[in-house]
Amino acid sequence: MAEERVPPPLDEDIDLFDDEDDDEDDMFKSAIADPISEDNSTPMSLDSNPAKISDDKNNKESNNDPSTQTDAAKMDADSSSERKEKSNVSSVPEPTKDQTESLEEEEDLFASSSDLPVKTEAAAADSFKPTSSPKLERLDQVVEESDNFNIEITVTNPTKVGDGMNAYMVYQVNTLTNIPAFGKSQFSVKRRFSDFLGLHDKLIAKHKANGVIVPKAPEKSTMGMAKVKMSKEESSSQDFVEKRRAALERYMNRTVAHPTLRMDPDVRDYLTLDTDLPKSSATSALSTAGVLRLFGKMGDAVTKLSSSMTETDQWFEEKILQIENMEIQIKKLHESSEMLVIRRHVSAQNATLLAKALASVAGCDEHTNLSQVMAKLAQLEENLQQITEEQADSDFFTFSELLKDYIGQISAVKDVFAERIKMHKAWKEAEAMLTKKREAKVKLELANKREKIPQADKEVQEWESTVDKNEQSFNKISSALKKEMAGFDKKRCKDFKANLVNYLEKLLNNEEQLIAHWEKFLPEARSIS
Repeated sequence: MAEERVPPPLDEDIDLFDDEDDDEDDMFKSAIADPISEDNSTPMSLDSNPAKISDDKNNKESNNDPSTQTDAAKMDADSSSERKEKSNVSSVPEPTKDQTESLEEEEDLFASSSDLPVKTEAAAADSFKPTSSPKLERLDQVVEESDNFNIEITVTNPTKVGDGMNAYMVYQVNTLTNIPAFGKSQFSVKRRFSDFLGLHDKLIAKHKANGVIVPKAPEKSTMGMAKVKMSKEESSSQDFVEKRRAALERYMNRTVAHPTLRMDPDVRDYLTLDTDLPKSSATSALSTAGVLRLFGKMGDAVTKLSSSMTETDQWFEEKILQIENMEIQIKKLHESSEMLVIRRHVSAQNATLLAKALASVAGCDEHTNLSQVMAKLAQLEENLQQITEEQADSDFFTFSELLKDYIGQISAVKDVFAERIKMHKAWKEAEAMLTKKREAKVKLELANKREKIPQADKEVQEWESTVDKNEQSFNKISSALKKEMAGFDKKRCKDFKANLVNYLEKLLNNEEQLIAHWEKFLPEARSIS
């Protein structure tokens, strides 16, 4: 049986990568990886298995088949040729396992890329951009998702509830958000004006000492609300209600735009709980709490004027000066914008009077052609009156109210700066008291009053703790205030730009309408014969 086997032809080499012949495959791999000794022994590689090598050796010794011997002779010839080739590169160090795997990956990469179409230089540059690690990719994804979080609030449907002096206004607060912490994406609740002020007082109490700039809430207007309560016609108080509604909407959107305030539990409950909130008596202007709050504001104003500190941080010194100058200039601009609104309303009223007078003249003029032109001019003045009224409303709601709102925001910024000064004052007062306590302790020690020294030592330790606590609070609010001002300035520029562009677009649109009306009327005026 063994003599009938014919050896394979010379051009049909043994497949070294045949999965069925694991022994020969391992032998050739080890022959390539390691130098071979002169006695033709099986080389020992890093991945070689001693048990497997011994089995291969026993198999070779016990195999006396001529065909097998022929194959072995051929393999010895191949191995000798490979040894000759390896002798030329024997000085090259053996690659490590990691390097071998890396080279194999690169060979696979270039082998697969050889079948692809040729890329342009730009595409090639993009394909070889460095990739970030999985941790950085996850971090970038989290940052991108946090930046995509938004929330928008609209205040609509102001409704009068009750009659007489017990009447009040209820507003519908609609929330649209993609923040997961809110649970749902849409909410709609009803809130009173006092609820808005109660929320503002809670936020001030919790976040002002931490350096957070809480947006200023709309101020109470006792006279304006009294007119709404006593008026039986909604049209007479419509302007006041609309102004307050717009102010409340701006206040809520500014509040939820702050990353700290929008995650406050009170804010979430205010926007999501579809129940009546407990009435806040402290927001009433005529209540005891309201009177105390008024005196507190007066006391804070006196403290601001009397408090002084030697500013060691140049940033705060420059920023305080900038805020004060900004407040002065914005107040002047707000006064000018209010005068513009008043004059536009007066101009609209005069246009109405002019239109009525032209219509009267056109009705009694005997010249038919002239009478028709004057009637069309009267109609033109009525159209101009409507456009002027629209522009006056745009001047007020888009521009003037924006300036008024930022006067309140600057006041909120100054309140936080004043809180920082108050903390600095408390810190220095504690240091002065600590010095006095230490001096008293030294006097007791000099007087040899041993029974009072432990109490004095305890007081010194307490004031040392107070000084450290006040210093930490001052440093904390100073650091937080710098971050808050950076966000405030960025948001202020963005807000001013958006509102200013919107205002200019409406102004340009109204001017184009005026020009179109006059251009349409001009041929009529020239046609008078």
